[in-house]
Amino acid sequence: MLGAAIGHLQAACPPERIPENTFPLPQGVYINYRLTGNGDSVIVALHGFGGSLNTWDGIEPFLSADHRFYAIDLPGFGLSAHPRHFGYTLKEQSEAVAAFLQFVHDENPGRKITLMGHSFGGSIAIATAVLLLDRRKDLVDSLILIDALGFPQIVHLPLQLNILRVPVLSHLVLHLVPARSLARSALESGMYRRERVTNEQVCRFAQFINVPGGHDSLVRTIQQIRTPEAVELSARIPEIGIATLIVWGSHDSLLSPDQAELLHRALPAARPVVFIETGHLAHQELPEDTAKLIQEFLAQGPKQTFHEVPKVVRFGS
Repeated sequence: MLGAAIGHLQAACPPERIPENTFPLPQGVYINYRLTGNGDSVIVALHGFGGSLNTWDGIEPFLSADHRFYAIDLPGFGLSAHPRHFGYTLKEQSEAVAAFLQFVHDENPGRKITLMGHSFGGSIAIATAVLLLDRRKDLVDSLILIDALGFPQIVHLPLQLNILRVPVLSHLVLHLVPARSLARSALESGMYRRERVTNEQVCRFAQFINVPGGHDSLVRTIQQIRTPEAVELSARIPEIGIATLIVWGSHDSLLSPDQAELLHRALPAARPVVFIETGHLAHQELPEDTAKLIQEFLAQGPKQTFHEVPKVVRFGS
């Protein structure tokens, strides 16, 4: 997030995003979401740490052609509420997503629902799937995990993220470093082809860093990465029996391919891991290629479970 990006020349930003739709939750919390498409099935997409629903801007047109596509701002991010009383734990985030999924289910009778999560949004997707199992609620038919954090105990965070885990230092950095510099550095470090980072992506990422409560949500969320709750969740991944697609950037420098293979071994109904020639942000770096993988997976329907070592498929150029 730091370094040379601070001095990067910054072009003018497009108009700031305004609220789309609001889903209310208890205690004044609410989720902002965007709905596009009108297909026979549904995708609910969860962004990663520090992001917003804009992370799906590139891939959304490809997926909304055949699906109703719900992209949400998780609580504490984007245009959703940034409540002081919200702890940003996996439990709280998964409860919020589960409530939203119930709303989506009720709005789409008879349509199959796929829950898709990227990075820390993948952790929340996993936590939500486990929560729904505990509640005996059959709201999700399949799962898509893109460079998802499933095993925090083996993650080695880079310096710029570890800084955010230090309370005083994190707030100092967030106040002193321009938001667009932080955003560009985060996006460039997440892509194998840094030249694919656009000014609009930088602006959309930066728009929400300095909103009221934005710094607090970033710091408190990054502190959830290695909590006992997060580690215990990884032990419950084998309980998730729904069909799962795992897509991974073969050049991901944040979450290693070891995560993908561990997820595949743990998830009884996971398809063979697909490695795509990107960094951590596969859906942003190669949106059309990533969308094709998702479409192929969703077209397959339920299949028998996989227990063998993952069969790696290379995709992308």
